[in-house]
Amino acid sequence: KLDTYASGVTVYGNLALNDNGLLAVGDSADLQIYHNGTNTYLDNNTGHLVIRTNVASDVGSNIYIQPHDDEDGIVVVHDGGVELYCDDTKRFETTSNGGTLTGQLTVTSHLLMGDGDKIKLGDSNDLEFHHSSGENYIQGHTNQLYIRSAQGIYIQPNTNENGVVALANGAVNLYHDNVKKFETRSDGVTVQ
Repeated sequence: KLDTYASGVTVYGNLALNDNGLLAVGDSADLQIYHNGTNTYLDNNTGHLVIRTNVASDVGSNIYIQPHDDEDGIVVVHDGGVELYCDDTKRFETTSNGGTLTGQLTVTSHLLMGDGDKIKLGDSNDLEFHHSSGENYIQGHTNQLYIRSAQGIYIQPNTNENGVVALANGAVNLYHDNVKKFETRSDGVTVQ
């Protein structure tokens, strides 16, 4: 059933459009919804596309984008965070003081952080890395700090300039201006 008025139309029941049939809204058909036989499109051709709930009253509704029936992809929580899912498992959410990541983070280029920003590891922030006031810090707050490598460890005060070299199953060498001055051996030490 269809009722027409001077100000518009009321449709009772379903409004069916064939493939490529267009539901157009706006003086210039600015908003278009259609299905081309394979995919469904929602096109906005001017301004911003605003998707919102709780417009008339604050009733606590969320916004759900679901790739499959009852499988969350993105949830915008009323008066809360934004949640991102992978195969219906929450992996990231914004919080009042930042965000929470569950699982592994892969960075394909590099991670940029500002001066004074810190990377903290451990349940009690036991290990931290940061740059502040032109200085770089690796700081352990509990127990020992271990630096390990399968082949050797090189501490270099400048590019390609050795300071301390600790070789796996071998010597520990100390350098001055990239010239070796001290070396441990199986039977003692050598001082240059």
